[in-house]
Amino acid sequence: MKLVAKLLTLSLVIVLASVILVACGRNNGGNAPVIDTSLELQIRQSFADKHSVSVETVSVEVYFGTYEGTSVVLMASTEFIPGDIVTTVTISEINFVFPTANVFIAWREGSFYSVQQAYDNDFLTRSQLQTIRNIHQN
Repeated sequence: MKLVAKLLTLSLVIVLASVILVACGRNNGGNAPVIDTSLELQIRQSFADKHSVSVETVSVEVYFGTYEGTSVVLMASTEFIPGDIVTTVTISEINFVFPTANVFIAWREGSFYSVQQAYDNDFLTRSQLQTIRNIHQN
């Protein structure tokens, strides 16, 4: 029983350390947009509801901005451990490389979309994708 508790604690520490390292690795020198606290709570609650987890276990790891009502975010939760596989997302010939299987998503009016779907549905423009890429690369 003690071993299981130690393993769970170790797993939680690893997840939290990974979140911190990834967030620090995506620091762009202060040029990233800052998310409004009420918007952040709405997105976190939507994500928690969708995945049937507690909102306290969910965070907006990276906020890429809101574009005409569509917010682009990278979510994290202590309930999920993303696979350690580098993931590349290409949208309109723009590449986004993520260090894990956890990739950005778009949130609009309480619903989540892949960023590809948001682009295909004209929620995001190519110019906005370029802005997001610039934030992501720094």
